[in-house]
Amino acid sequence: MTNEYGDDPVVSSVPGASRGAAIGALIANAIGLCLCFVFTIPGIILATIAIAQADNNPKGSRICTRAAWILFALAILGWPVLWFVVFAPESTARSLNEFFNFFNTLLS
Repeated sequence: MTNEYGDDPVVSSVPGASRGAAIGALIANAIGLCLCFVFTIPGIILATIAIAQADNNPKGSRICTRAAWILFALAILGWPVLWFVVFAPESTARSLNEFFNFFNTLLS
């Protein structure tokens, strides 16, 4: 079937995946690994899979890329939480306790 210009349009139900986001996720997760973020190891694996699947399976490539970025975000956002929960010095814990006790007395 030809269109009004006389050429045959190629119809694709799924547009091709961009490798740029997957390469960005790979680089970000590699930097995260250098900063000792544990969640970046699966992110590196997923970004590599996304790059490999960009031509053959664009939908799978997008899913792997999105998952790699989510794992990178969890690593970046989770590090301060991990620091304050596990590695916080006793003085910091005491300060936080005093801070919350102050607000509890205000609300009581």
